[in-house]
Amino acid sequence: FHPKHSGGIVVEIEDNELEEDGVDLASVLDLPRMPPSSEPIANVDEHVVNQVLNDLRGEWRLYDGGRLLEGIIAIRDAGYTLYDGSHFEDQDLTADAEGILRSDGWYVDMQRSDVDLLEWWRDGEAGITWKRLKALSGFSMGDTVQWVQPEGEVPEKALGQVSGFTDTRLKVTF
Repeated sequence: FHPKHSGGIVVEIEDNELEEDGVDLASVLDLPRMPPSSEPIANVDEHVVNQVLNDLRGEWRLYDGGRLLEGIIAIRDAGYTLYDGSHFEDQDLTADAEGILRSDGWYVDMQRSDVDLLEWWRDGEAGITWKRLKALSGFSMGDTVQWVQPEGEVPEKALGQVSGFTDTRLKVTF
């Protein structure tokens, strides 16, 4: 189960409520549907905040107006983020009773987002979208794979790491 904050009461919700496509994070977590204020709300259970961030763990692609941008965003435990393997502290994710945000002013539109799609906004700027990378045929970023074809530019039995995805292929760096 996952606890959620609801007016000072912690209630339980099932795992599948967070994993279904199209689940509105704001409704599941009873979070407001507005930009966060600069004042944090003190009565948010730290466990709930960490669970929200941990449910977003994985690799994400960045889109600007529907156009795919280069790079992979990796969300790790407690909102720690890597951008193509590089960490920028002001871009780690935090969560409070008002939603998910970064210290550089970007926040998630909780009404338009779910566990596989995050709509980001910042005052005075056009929004951007993060879409969760779904593993292709069971592969995940960083998996070690072995080349099995006896011909080609890659030596047979060479080991490589999964370094990217398209809709139908995976990219391996040997």
